[in-house]
Amino acid sequence: MRHTVTAALALGLAATATPASAQTLLDKVIQRIGKPRGTAAQGSSTTIPPAALAAISPEQGAAIDQMLTAPVQDAAIVAARTSAWPLIRKLLATGSCATLPAAWNATNRDALTPRDYGGYFEDGVVPMHGLRYHDKSRCLDVYRLADWSKPANNALQFRAYYIAADSGEARNQLFILQQQDGRWLVRTIDTAF
Repeated sequence: MRHTVTAALALGLAATATPASAQTLLDKVIQRIGKPRGTAAQGSSTTIPPAALAAISPEQGAAIDQMLTAPVQDAAIVAARTSAWPLIRKLLATGSCATLPAAWNATNRDALTPRDYGGYFEDGVVPMHGLRYHDKSRCLDVYRLADWSKPANNALQFRAYYIAADSGEARNQLFILQQQDGRWLVRTIDTAF
């Protein structure tokens, strides 16, 4: 909200200024908006996650890694899961820590069809959305991966189950990956229920 007001004020001032000074003013506003919160005057900065993503704890990351090694009966699924491991881990970490739909934009380089997850109607792709009692500054725990399947030779599907350690609220979300030219890509990030 503060950035919106600051940007609007800067645009208003820029409209009344000379072109050179207007550009300088806009550059300063953009620099200030883009400056991470918690940046010290001496140039050192504290680590503050972006607003769209809470910070995953080392324990939560280790739990995701452990779940990705859980036994699965189908050798084709094990092979696909192993080769898609980095992407699956990224999806699970994003799903458990996303506070806004825009957090999913970081997966666009790994998407079959990149898209903008910033819209109001996209809240459903954020498992934290709708959790009324969970502290949104903390990631959800991924407590189960299930429903592994291969809908096609070059596709992998699975469901992630999330739970809030503080409130006990839970969600689940379906992911579909597709292998193209030897690389695993996101085909579907489904609505979290």
